[in-house]
Amino acid sequence: MTRSSPERKTALCYIRLSMTKDQSDLTSPARQRANIEAQCAKYGWTPEWYEDARGHKSATKEENRPAWIALKARLKDADVAALVVNEQSRAMRNAWRAIKLFEELPAYGVVLHLASVDRTIDITTPDGRMSAYIQAFLDDLYALDASRRAKDSARYRKNKGISLGMPPFGTVRNEEGYHIPSSHGVWLLSDGSFRTPKELGDSVPPDAVWRGYYDCAKAILELYATNQHGYAWIADEMNRQGWAFRDRWGKPR
Repeated sequence: MTRSSPERKTALCYIRLSMTKDQSDLTSPARQRANIEAQCAKYGWTPEWYEDARGHKSATKEENRPAWIALKARLKDADVAALVVNEQSRAMRNAWRAIKLFEELPAYGVVLHLASVDRTIDITTPDGRMSAYIQAFLDDLYALDASRRAKDSARYRKNKGISLGMPPFGTVRNEEGYHIPSSHGVWLLSDGSFRTPKELGDSVPPDAVWRGYYDCAKAILELYATNQHGYAWIADEMNRQGWAFRDRWGKPR
């Protein structure tokens, strides 16, 4: 008695947010998911989700995308019918890697489906192969051009004394790009917990204490400038006094 192969019903669904530094497209992951879910329902695929949607996840390489690496490990499995992405560039912006992937998929019995345009790329046909390859080179060129422009912008800003990357804790950038004190912070409640102004709205308890991020940074630097204590002591002291740091997504911690 031979065991039958599992039915190919699984769609490996990949979501990637390419740029979050300026928070320019926060709806992108939700939009990609909605498009992909609709396509899976249309074709009877069971979605299996893989997401590299936090932080900057460039598709020009793979080592910074753990979800993508995990997805690729599943491609050879007998239950997988499709690799579904919103558009081709979500998977790859490197022409060589994209073409290598296209050549492997038919051997696995897996199709590549683009959810935003409801199109399955059939790499086994001349038209499908040409379309996929041309798009791969266009995506690669776009990434290289964007990189050149970003580096040119970085050189210009550096020459003007404007720092790059996320502003230091307690500061924001003004319209000219220079750091100024931040007005952001959190409310310290009587139970020791922190709440953001958005969370409390107009319902701020009378005993709540405002802990501004700029004032917190200033207190940290003043303690450090005394040259009497190390990082661990300063961190403990700031926590004891009820100050909050914040993570890169603006949440107090």
